[in-house]
Amino acid sequence: MGSGASTSVAEAVSKSSGDELNALLQGMSESNWFELNGSSFAFKCAKPLEPERVAVYSTQFPDLVGADQVMAVMTEGDGCGGEKEFVAAVKGDSVSVVKGTCAITLVELLPSEAIEYSFSEDPGKWFLAQISMEALEMYKASKFDQWKEMLMKGQCEAQLRRMLQAGVIGGVYDEVVFPTPEEYRHLFKVKCAKTGRVVNIPHPVAELRIWNAAESKHVMLDPLLKGAPAEEDKETCWEEILKSLKELRGAEYIEELLANEPADDEPSASIADLKFEIDGSSFKYSSEKPMEPERQAIYTAQFADMAGADKVVAVITEGVGGAKEFTAVVKGESVSVVKGACAITLAEMLPSEGIEYSFSEDPDKWALAQISKDALEMYRTKKFDQWKDMLTKGECEAQLRRMLLAGVVSCVYDEHVFPTPEEYRHLFKVKCEKTGRMVNIPHPVAALRVWNAAESKYDTLDARLAGAPANADKDAVWGEILKTLKEARGADYIDELMSKEPADEA
Repeated sequence: MGSGASTSVAEAVSKSSGDELNALLQGMSESNWFELNGSSFAFKCAKPLEPERVAVYSTQFPDLVGADQVMAVMTEGDGCGGEKEFVAAVKGDSVSVVKGTCAITLVELLPSEAIEYSFSEDPGKWFLAQISMEALEMYKASKFDQWKEMLMKGQCEAQLRRMLQAGVIGGVYDEVVFPTPEEYRHLFKVKCAKTGRVVNIPHPVAELRIWNAAESKHVMLDPLLKGAPAEEDKETCWEEILKSLKELRGAEYIEELLANEPADDEPSASIADLKFEIDGSSFKYSSEKPMEPERQAIYTAQFADMAGADKVVAVITEGVGGAKEFTAVVKGESVSVVKGACAITLAEMLPSEGIEYSFSEDPDKWALAQISKDALEMYRTKKFDQWKDMLTKGECEAQLRRMLLAGVVSCVYDEHVFPTPEEYRHLFKVKCEKTGRMVNIPHPVAALRVWNAAESKYDTLDARLAGAPANADKDAVWGEILKTLKEARGADYIDELMSKEPADEA
């Protein structure tokens, strides 16, 4: 997620280097571009971000994908803020500062603040976990006890066997925060004989590191879990754990599990074996088919787990409420179900339940908003009133001029939920003269649709906002709004703004 600059700034950044580029980014700093969690940071210097870091960061920050230029921008905060490295991405006529959110604490997070990790299977290959240092310490404090509890109380025999043969764990692990790469993910999943479900084997990271902005280098972090033994104490610790485990679950049973190789009785999981659950409800497998390439491309933009899949499968299931289409991805010997969360309600959501939208600038190009139909209805009920408030109470003259020239907005809009594509994002941002900050112009969608799992086709949705006029009534409603606006803000002032083209304010 980022904030965009004007066309003139973006073109200058893309064509400049050295002192010129630093001067332009200095100007961005003065416009409060470099903000994080409510604190502002002042520009110091900038340089191209190293290709290795661009590749690592791009997996978790999709705004970096396809950028013409990626810049590492050094900044300094007021008071105790210290130095921070922001990342700016240039795409065509748009330039944006790239930020994310810590998956645990939900605070804003810069790419350079995220934790990088690698596994012993490929120690030179680094991945990015979108979590902060504080969140990492929270994980390290609890995961060793969770691992011991899994050993002592786990119900899946196949999982217990794999954990016994792996021995004591030391490094931090988590299937969501530090996911195993697809090429060897199958080594850390087994099918439970009791439930038929696929369960995970803890897979500890080998190394952790983070970027040190002040010294322009990576700093290694300790991956050792709180309570876990150091390398020289592992054998003694494991012997004590095994002793307790045999007393609890029977010595013969544990010895038998230790003696059997995993391949002896652990079948690999198929798509039909997967667990099809969402928001606490279970669904029964009915049928499957390869997903259409068009839908696959649209969904992949919002569901990164689908990228690079050998096969993407649309799985029809039945349950309470009727049919649902789950999405399964096959990568190598690994198979998994893809799910996300509604950006508004935070409820679990399937790719097929996301709302697709297009804009009038390119009506055949569809994108996916990771929101549910329920969340869409919430947006439809309030956004027209918000648009009118922006017209009557807004403080930014450049924004008001653009909105007056655009006329009445009747369809749903939101800069975060329905973001404007990079290629024409600059057309819907202006710089506020009073604050120096970039502000957005409402950009309504042209059409909405959602996949109908039961009928295997798209259903068109009404994009019109509650309270907004139908096309036949737009002129009359706009006339009334202008009359009210002139009474509130002055007829001469409004007429003057409407007489100026947007280019006049650049």
